[in-house]
Amino acid sequence: MSATDKLKKYIKSLNYSEIDTIYQNLIPAEAQDITDKNEILITEAIMKNNDYGDNTFNSITQTLEVQIFYSLRPEYDTEDFEIKFMKDLEKGGYTATRSDPHITDPDTYQTVKLFYFETVRYV
Repeated sequence: MSATDKLKKYIKSLNYSEIDTIYQNLIPAEAQDITDKNEILITEAIMKNNDYGDNTFNSITQTLEVQIFYSLRPEYDTEDFEIKFMKDLEKGGYTATRSDPHITDPDTYQTVKLFYFETVRYV
């Protein structure tokens, strides 16, 4: 199972009422203009081989990019949600390594939050 699959499955298991849809790799064309839902997009960012021994690597650090696209009128405190989200992912073995400031999508005017999470896979 890919790292994006695992993270999507984990986020779904948290049953967030704040999130309507989770996408992997890209948001389908038919969903790109939807502005009344809160959506997550998960993509791969970096894979780094680690823990070398016996002339080979023994673990991979996988960094995943997570973008949250908020509806134009979210009905909850987004900052409180983001803190809970980071803490929940930390409990699941994902370390938040970067949290960028909120931006406004120039096409949809949605607020977007960008995170990077790392997880280690032993091979």
